[in-house]
Amino acid sequence: MVNTILKMSKKRAFIDSVLQVASLSDVFTQDLEDMRDFTNAEHNAALENMTLKEARNIKINFGKYKDKTLYQVRKEDLKYLGLAI
Repeated sequence: MVNTILKMSKKRAFIDSVLQVASLSDVFTQDLEDMRDFTNAEHNAALENMTLKEARNIKINFGKYKDKTLYQVRKEDLKYLGLAI
């Protein structure tokens, strides 16, 4: 167990040093809290720059609704998009 903890610590220290030296801290993160903040910022930026028509025409490229637009999925299954109560 001690060896595992030591290896994990070394790996985290190495990754942190690479991020610091290459000034990549804004691009990559090790912390899930930072990633959540980044995705929220990206989401808000998309909302500000996207029209309703553009949003409706986004195609889903995975899952059971693959190759359908958000508008089509919304008409068929609100629960899939997390919109149904």
